[in-house]
Amino acid sequence: MTQLDYSRMRLSVFTREEAAGVVEYLRWKREETDLPMSKTAVEAALDGYWSDRAVHAPTAQQLRQHLQEEAEFLQALQRPR
Repeated sequence: MTQLDYSRMRLSVFTREEAAGVVEYLRWKREETDLPMSKTAVEAALDGYWSDRAVHAPTAQQLRQHLQEEAEFLQALQRPR
């Protein structure tokens, strides 16, 4: 596993709504900084991960539904036959 893979795995816990918040913050930060290196780093974060995550990540509702279905599945596995 590469460092990039590890980082993506750790950041994958953010829902679409949360990722959208991160994107808004990064856009604000990009506009507020005068340091070219900081702007480059923010652009890399937006282009490399956050912009896509804000569009394609599961929503909070989808995540709740998935967890509910998973819990029901696990309960069904534990029932005696």
